[in-house]
Amino acid sequence: MDVRSCGAPALHVPGGILYFVALVTFLAVGLSLSWTIVGPPVLLVAMYLSRWAGDTEAWLVRHLHAMELGRPPTTIERGSYRS
Repeated sequence: MDVRSCGAPALHVPGGILYFVALVTFLAVGLSLSWTIVGPPVLLVAMYLSRWAGDTEAWLVRHLHAMELGRPPTTIERGSYRS
């Protein structure tokens, strides 16, 4: 068994908990303030945070497991809303 594969859960679990708590907090605050001018920017930050967290996890998997893992393209990158 490779040493990197043994240490991977130790790196993934705290990061996953941190991402989950941050995302739920941003969504709760953003949705509760959605009727004010503060809410929509908070929801946009939550969307970008979730995208950044996914990119970070993909980077971690690529480097810890030597596996190619990419993120799916966004609608803007894909060029259309239907595919």
